[in-house]
Amino acid sequence: MTRLLVALSATAALCAPVPAHAADPPWTRCARDIAVAERHNEEATRHDRARNPRAAAQANRRTRAVIDALHGRCPPASDQRLQAAALAAVEAENANERGLVTAALTAQRTVARNLRDARP
Repeated sequence: MTRLLVALSATAALCAPVPAHAADPPWTRCARDIAVAERHNEEATRHDRARNPRAAAQANRRTRAVIDALHGRCPPASDQRLQAAALAAVEAENANERGLVTAALTAQRTVARNLRDARP
């Protein structure tokens, strides 16, 4: 029983989220999270090119979730670009749900451009 508890606690420690380093300035965390959103957007683009709109829509939702979590944690100029990226991610997700791959790819390019411009 003790071994089981030790194994479970070790597994839980491995699965726990890694906290952001307290010494990192807020703009560094902002840039790091923008990079995560960019990776999700790239994943959505790959799925669209492979004609898999359901997986692309899920990746677009993850992109939007990361962008929404960034609200207020980036410089004001970045926040404006992030809002534009979030709107484009919603457009891409809606296009994917309707099977409009070309429209989704266009919206994902807009997301990518706005995320690139939002970097502090």
